[in-house]
Amino acid sequence: MTVNHVDTLAKYIILLETSDHEALSLEQEILIGVTRFFRDPHAFEVLRNQVFPRLFADRNPEDPVRIWIACCSTGEEVYSVAILIREYMETHGLSTGVQVFATDIDPEAITLARAGIYTTDIEADLSENRLQKYFSRVEGGWQITKNLREMVIFAHHSLIKDPPFSRLDLMVCRNFLIYLNQEMQKRLMNLFHMVLKPRGILFLGASETIGNIPNMFTPLDKKWKIFERLDGPRPDDMAFPFTAPFKGFPRQGLFSRQRPAETPTPGVVVEKRLAEKYAPPCVVVNAQYEIVHVSGGPSRLLQVPSGEPTRDLLKMAREELRPALRAAVYKAFHEQKPIGFRGVALEAGDDKLVVNVMAEPFNVSASSEKLVMVVLETERAQVSLVAQQGVDDAPDIDDASKDMLVRQMEEQLRVTNEQLLAVTEQLETSQEGFMSANEELMSINEEYQSANEELHSTNEELETSKEELQALNEELVTVNAELHEKVEALDRANSNLQNLLTSSEIATLFLSPDLNIRLFSPAMADIFNLIQADIGRPFRHLNGTIDWTGLPEDARLALSTWAPVEREVATLDGERYFLMRTLPYRTSEGKVDGIVVTLFDISERRRAEDQNKSTALFPQENPFPVLRMNREGTLLFANRAASDLLNHWQCAVETTVPDFLRQELIKSFSEGKNREIELPCGSELFSFVLVPIIERGYANFYGYNITQRKEAEKALTESEHKFATLFNEASLPTVLARYEDFSFVDANDAWGKLFGFHREEMIGKTTVELGILRDEDQRARIIHEIKEKGQLRNLEQVLYTKAGTPLTVLSSVNVIEIGGKAYALTSVQNITDRKRAEEALRDSEIRYRDLVQNASSAIMRWRLLQRVCRDPLRMAGGRNPWHPCRNSGAGSGFDRRGPVLSG
Repeated sequence: MTVNHVDTLAKYIILLETSDHEALSLEQEILIGVTRFFRDPHAFEVLRNQVFPRLFADRNPEDPVRIWIACCSTGEEVYSVAILIREYMETHGLSTGVQVFATDIDPEAITLARAGIYTTDIEADLSENRLQKYFSRVEGGWQITKNLREMVIFAHHSLIKDPPFSRLDLMVCRNFLIYLNQEMQKRLMNLFHMVLKPRGILFLGASETIGNIPNMFTPLDKKWKIFERLDGPRPDDMAFPFTAPFKGFPRQGLFSRQRPAETPTPGVVVEKRLAEKYAPPCVVVNAQYEIVHVSGGPSRLLQVPSGEPTRDLLKMAREELRPALRAAVYKAFHEQKPIGFRGVALEAGDDKLVVNVMAEPFNVSASSEKLVMVVLETERAQVSLVAQQGVDDAPDIDDASKDMLVRQMEEQLRVTNEQLLAVTEQLETSQEGFMSANEELMSINEEYQSANEELHSTNEELETSKEELQALNEELVTVNAELHEKVEALDRANSNLQNLLTSSEIATLFLSPDLNIRLFSPAMADIFNLIQADIGRPFRHLNGTIDWTGLPEDARLALSTWAPVEREVATLDGERYFLMRTLPYRTSEGKVDGIVVTLFDISERRRAEDQNKSTALFPQENPFPVLRMNREGTLLFANRAASDLLNHWQCAVETTVPDFLRQELIKSFSEGKNREIELPCGSELFSFVLVPIIERGYANFYGYNITQRKEAEKALTESEHKFATLFNEASLPTVLARYEDFSFVDANDAWGKLFGFHREEMIGKTTVELGILRDEDQRARIIHEIKEKGQLRNLEQVLYTKAGTPLTVLSSVNVIEIGGKAYALTSVQNITDRKRAEEALRDSEIRYRDLVQNASSAIMRWRLLQRVCRDPLRMAGGRNPWHPCRNSGAGSGFDRRGPVLSG
C-alpha cells in the first residue's frame, strides 16, 4: 500500500480489481520461497533408513511408487527426495517405477523448478560426489541432470482449492501448515489421509504437527514429524471445493466420468463434413499471436518447430507468410475490421502456391478476450516460370500473359507495401507506447525515490523492532527447547510406565475415589476385555468374570487407613485364582486420590498347594504298607494298610521295630543303597523295599503283597518243569520255535538224533539256515498257513539231515503260549521206511499185474488150508480139469480173490 500510495484498505481492494499487475505483485510478496537442498539432513536420513524400505518392500515392478511433494517452491526439496530415491534404488539394485509429482501455487517458482538451474550457493548443501553425479555445470551455476529432471513432473496447483492426487505412497508437505489456521490444518489433514494409501507416509516440517487427530496417523519419528496413515474411517467434514479446474497435467490411471455423447443430427454432420472438405484453413489467435483454435488442414502452411512446444502463430508459420500474418493480425486487432493480403507466393515442393491471408476480428462474448480469425486461402500459381525469369526474359509469351504477369507483380508490390506500412504503423505505435511508458517510469522513479526515503526511515524502525523480536525469539526458542525436553522426558516416562505395566504382566487397575476407571494395564484388559472407551465407567460394570464383591469395602478400608488390603478372589468358573491387593493412590504431593487394584495370578500356586495336599495324602491312600523309621529303628510313621503288619510284629508308632528289621536298617544306611526283603505276615507274603534317606536320617519302608505272585510263579515253574519233562522225553522229534520268525528256541533229543544236530547249534536258526528245509518259498507258504489257521496237521514233506540224507516226514504244528509269548511247537513223524515199503509193494503189484496180464498159460493162486481151484478156461466154455473135489475136510472152496495166506 505504501509503494502504491494507497492509504486505506478499500482503495487497495479497488486497485487490485482494476490493476492487471498488482495481484501478481502481491502474490509474490506474500509467497515465501525459503528452501534449500537437504534442509534438516537428519530428517532425510530418517526418510532413507526407515521410510524408503517400507515403500519398496515387496513392491510389484508394475506398481510404481507414487510421491506428491506439495508447496515445492523452486524445487530444491523435490530434487533432494529424487536424489535419495536414486541412491537407494542403486544401492539395493531395484528397478521399481517411481512417479514424483511436485506442485506449487507460484507459476514462476514452478518454471524455475522445472528448469532445475541453481546458483553456486548450493555447493554448501551438497557433497562433491552428488554435485558431479546429479548436476552439470552451466553458466552462473549448476543444473539438475536431464534424467533426474525427467523423474519429476511439475505442475501449478493450489493445495487448498484444486483436486488432489490420489493413491499416494508418500506425501511431503513441509513448512506450509504453520501459515494456516487450525481449521484449515484439520481439513488438510483429512485430505492427506484420504489421498494416501493404507500405511502411506506423511512427511511434515519440524515445527508442524497433525493436531488432535488420533485415529488417522501414528508417528514413525516424532522429532522429524514423519507419520504413518492408519486405516481409520473417512472424516465427515471433507468440504474442499474440488470443483475448481486443475491447471496441472493429466494423470494416467485416473478417469473422470464423462457425459454420454449425444448423437449428432444429419444437418450437423453435413455441415461439419462440408467445413472439413471445402472450407479454407483457419486459425484463431489472441493479441499475443497465440493459437487458441485450428480448423481445416493448414499442415503445409503451419509447421511445429523443433525444440520446446509452442502455440505462437508466427513461429509455426512458414517464413514467407510471417510478414503478411504479423501485419494482418496487428491491423485486425487495432482497426477492428477485416484485413486481407492477397497473392503471397509460396513454394510447396515442385508446385508454386499463392496464399491469401485474411484476418477478421471477433469476440465470443462481451467479457471474453479479443480474438482474430485468420483464414489462409491457397491457389496454384499460373506463371511460376515467368515470375522467376522476369517479363523480358520470357519467350513465347503473348501480350495478354504479359499484362496478367504485370498485374500480378503490381499486386504483390501493393501487398508488400501494405505490409510495410502496417509494420511501420506497429513500430510507431510501439515507439509511442515506449515513450509514454518511459515518461511514466520517470515519474514513477521520482515517486519511488521519495518512497524509498520513507521506506528507509521505516526500515530503521523495523530494524529496531527486528532486534527486539530477535531477542524475544531467542527467549521463545529457549523456552521451546525446555518445553521440548520436558515433553520428551514425559514421553520417555510414559513409555517406561507403559513398558513396565506390559512386561510385568501384573493386572493393574487405577480407580478414582468414587471407584470409576482411570487407567488399566494390558493384563487387566485381557481379564475383563477392557477397551479405551471403558475409561470413566464405574468398576461395578466389570462383572461376570471375577467374584470381587468385597472391593468396595476394601477400597473404603484402604482410603481410611492408607494401608494395603489383600484377599484371594477366583473367577466365577473356578479355573483361575488371583491375589487382589488394594492400595491407596498417592499423588506427587502425598495426597490420596483414588485406589490402585492389582491382581496377581496365583492359579499355579493354588494348584501346587492342592498337589502337595494330594501328595501328602498319598501314603495314607496307598493300599500297601508304608513305614518310616529313623536310624535307631524307631517307627516314625505307618499308614492304615500297615496295621496288620504292625500287629504281627507287635509294635506301633514311636516304638522300636523288631531286631531283624533293625539289622536290615543298619545295613541299608551303611551301604547307602536300597534293600529288598521278603517277610511273611500271617498267611500272606510281602516284599519290602528299604529306601534310606541318609541326609534326613530316616528310611522309608514300602511293602507290596506278593502272595499271589509267588503262587503264580510256583505254578509257572511247575508247569515249565512238566513241559520240559514232556518235551525232552517225548518219543516224537519235537522242536520249539519263535512265532515271529520261526527260528529254533529248543529241540528234544529225538529231534537231534533224527537230524544229526546238537541242540546248541540249532538255537536261533531256521530250518533253511540249517539246511533241513531247502525251499525258502515252501517255508514261507507253511508259515503263512500256520499264522492263518493257527495250526498244521500231518503235512507230508521232505527234510534233510545234517549229513544231507532226505527224510520223508509228517509234520504237525501247534501255536502255544508260554509266559505270555506265542511259540510254534512242531513235531515230526519219520515215515521214510513206510514210504519205501509202500513203494516196493507198489512196484511188486505192478510187476504182478504185468505178469498176469501177459501170461499164456493158467496161473493159480492157492489159499492154504482151503481147497480151492480156479478155472481160468471157464470163460472159454471148456472143461476145467481143476474142478474142486469136495471131501469131509475141505473148506468153503475157491475164492476168486485167490488163496489166502494165514499164519
